[in-house]
Order: sequence, then C-alpha cells, then structure tokens
Amino acid sequence: MLTLTGYLVAVACGLGVFLIHSWIKDGLRRIPGPRGLPFFGNAFQLSPTSMHVQLYEMAQKYGPVMKFKIFTKTFVVLNTADVIHEATIKRDTDFIGRPPFPRAEYVIKTDIAITSFDHPKYSLLRRVGTKALKTYGTGVAKMERVMHEVLQDMVEDLSSCTDQPVDTQKLSLNFVSCIILTLTYGVKPSFNDPEYKQLHEMNAGLKAVLHQQENNPILDLYPVLFGLRKLLFRKTDRLLEETNQLLKKLILPKITEAKETYDEENLRGCLDHFIKAQKEELDEYGKHLLDDSCIQGLLLDFIGAGMETSLSSLSQAFLDFLHDPLMVKQIQAEIDDNFEPNETISLKDRHKLPLLEAYVHENLRVLSQAALMLPHFTLRDTQVGGYQIPAGTRVIMNNFSASHNPAVYTEPFECKPERFLDKNGQVVPPGHPAKHNATSFGMGRRVCPGELLAKSRIFLFLAGILQKFDIGRAGDLPDRDVRSYPLSVVIDPPPVKAIFTLRNCVE
Repeated sequence: MLTLTGYLVAVACGLGVFLIHSWIKDGLRRIPGPRGLPFFGNAFQLSPTSMHVQLYEMAQKYGPVMKFKIFTKTFVVLNTADVIHEATIKRDTDFIGRPPFPRAEYVIKTDIAITSFDHPKYSLLRRVGTKALKTYGTGVAKMERVMHEVLQDMVEDLSSCTDQPVDTQKLSLNFVSCIILTLTYGVKPSFNDPEYKQLHEMNAGLKAVLHQQENNPILDLYPVLFGLRKLLFRKTDRLLEETNQLLKKLILPKITEAKETYDEENLRGCLDHFIKAQKEELDEYGKHLLDDSCIQGLLLDFIGAGMETSLSSLSQAFLDFLHDPLMVKQIQAEIDDNFEPNETISLKDRHKLPLLEAYVHENLRVLSQAALMLPHFTLRDTQVGGYQIPAGTRVIMNNFSASHNPAVYTEPFECKPERFLDKNGQVVPPGHPAKHNATSFGMGRRVCPGELLAKSRIFLFLAGILQKFDIGRAGDLPDRDVRSYPLSVVIDPPPVKAIFTLRNCVE
C-alpha cells in the first residue's frame, strides 16, 4: 500500500507530467507575452476600460505578435499593420472566423459583424449589405444629397442659438442619427427628433452587450455557461433582456411597417433593399434564406456601427478644434480661398481642401475608435509573423497599437494632419506609410463596409461647420489625449460644450 507521502508524490508526478505534456502540445508557447497566474492567466492584470493602453504598452515590450491568457483561453494580439496585413489579406481565409459570442448573438441575432465566415449565411449577408450600400451610387451621391439637407437643418438650428453654449455630443448625435435614419428608412426626421435619444440608449445597450471585457465575458469564453446566466449571472441576463425589449420597441415595428408599405418600384432606403433581398433569395425548396432576424441584424450593423464611429470621431474633432484654434483658422482659410461664403461644399471638392481631408485621416488615426476590433478566430492551423497559430485561436487585430506605432509616427498621440500631406501639400496616396499603418476600419474581407460613408459623413460635417461658424470654448476643456479615454466597444472621447458664432457666410 502506498503511504500518504507516496500518494502525494505520485499525484505531484502525475500533475507534473500533465503540465509538461500540455506545455509541449501548446502551439502558442513560443509567442511572447506577460506572465500570468495559474488558471486565471492575465485576467487580473487587464482593466476593461483601459485595455487598449495596456496592450499598447505591452506591444512596445513584446513586439508585433504577442499573447495573453484569460483563464484557460489564449488570445494572440497582432500589433503592427504588417502582421495585421499578413493575417487579414495574405492569409485571409485562415483568420476570417469569429469566436463564439453568445451574448451578442442572443440580442443581435445574425449579422455581418459577429457572424463567422464559415456560417452558412455569412456570404449572403455580406453581399446583401454591400449591395444596399452601393445603392447610394458612385460618389455616394444619394448620401451626399441627404447630408446637405441635414447640414442645412443643423445650420438653421445652430443659428438660433449662436453665442450660447452647445452640447457638441448632442449636436453630433442629431446630425449622424438624422442621416443614418434617412438612409435606412427613406424618410428624413426632424433635426431634433426625440427618437434620437432612444436610438442612443439602444446603442448604449448594444455596446454593453458587445463589450469584450465587461458584463461577464466568461459567457463568451465558455458558452456552456450561457444557459446558466439566469441563475449565475443575473445582472448580465437583465441587461440582455432590457436590450432585447428596446430592440423590439425600436426595430421590429420599423420592419413590420416597411413590409406593409413596401413598393418594389420605389425602394426608399436600406431596409427596403433588405426586404427585396428577402423576397428574392430562396433556397432550392423556395424557402426564404433571410428571415426577419437577419434583417434586424443588418439594420443594427448599419445603425449601430455607423453611429458610433462617426459620433466618436466628431466628438474628438471638437476637442481638437478647441485645443488648436490655429489649425481651425488654417482649415477655414483653405475653405474661404476655394469657396464663396454660401457655396455648397461637395465630396468632389475634397481635392480643394487637402488640409481638411488630412485632418480627417489624422482624426481617425489618433482616435482609433475601434481600438481592438472584434476578435478574429482561426479556422485552420496557420502562421503569422513567423509564429505557428493553431486552429480555433482567438486573434485580436490591435488597431490602437498599429495606428500609434512610434516607428512610423513621431509623437504618435499628437494630432498632426501634415502627416498625411506630401511636399506639395496634397494628401498622400494609398500605400503611403501614414495611410498603410492607420488601420481604423480594418483590412481584408472583414474591413468595415461603411468606411467610405463614414469618412464622407465626417468630411462634409466638418466642412459645413467650419465654413459657417467659428468655434469657441465654453467653460473647462477636457484633455484630448486618447490614452485617457475609456474603452467600451469603441473609444469614447469626453463630452464638451462649445460656442458657435456665425461667420460672415450666412445672410
């Protein structure tokens, strides 16, 4: 019989053999990264709201490819544009998956963003969504017309409260919401429609659900626990149900109403294009391939992603303008030199405003609002940056580190639009290091399909504001260092109030 001591030695030897075997079988062991605790990994080292900054600092130590662990799950992090390019373009079908995401799937259902490439409906959803975007025509002409109408409403609204403090976050919300709802449903609401507040609440709920580090992400790491959420994770369950109810209140009636008034000869907005696709896309037995949950998912992609990226960029723009009035004067001088005071600025005029266009690029680079993107998932054994990556690995494309790479950008957290201008004062071409390393919208097949629309919205908004108004401080001015901003799904700049004074351009 074994003595107690002998038994303990046997157990220790067995555990040692198991750990050594696990280490040998770990295909990711050669990738550098911070040490963690047994079982817990690095879970207690990473803060949910400042993870983008922590991973940036780790990237300076561990290099282009690194890893960390949350409990027993290993995350590989790609920190430079070159390795992100290798993964998403050179080896795109290897890295194009999404890991299980039951919290989001419970609320959003089936969409483009969270659905994995190997899902049977992903290709169809991507094709339908891209086709809807293309309905705006070459140069996004329909969107531009809508934007000019909304800009006019905004100018009138601001003109009525000139020289009074204005909440720039609410101003941006009204502007972006009005455009997105018009393009989505085909009817333009008023500039101060109360529905915008509900829309903002819905987006806040979705951001909480999508947050990778808060509200019990263990449910995504170990999906078997999701079925126990009502018992073990009541707060998360309550959040999911509240968000679901809000979606039922705001989204489902829109789908029902659009179907009742649908006219194939008069498609009003994206929703009508989704309904058209639903009617046309049938399987071999004549069954609809797109159900209403797919339409809801596509709508949430268009509304949620479109709102959040534009809102955060415009919030950052106001902070930049208030911190750097000289830059504002330079952009306004560029506008005044090329346009009459009441002349409409169009997207085709971007070449006349290279400094403003360069600022848009720099705004997106510095803010890097989708700092860590949604995680990718390897669909097969592959490699990146010289390291072997097994199938089923979660991979983070670290946009924040790539866009602030000190080897590419001197003083990477300073706002310097001239980074994107050549020696002749024109915007640098695609492929230039300044553009190549700014990965705000992702790369490859998972690139954000709304990139062109987002950049166009931001450009026209800023052109319209700076042409019509001078912008002044109204009280204390928050810091604009993006490292101090909290991370949720996107990086959220702090709100700021400003005073808008009408220039000599509006009668």
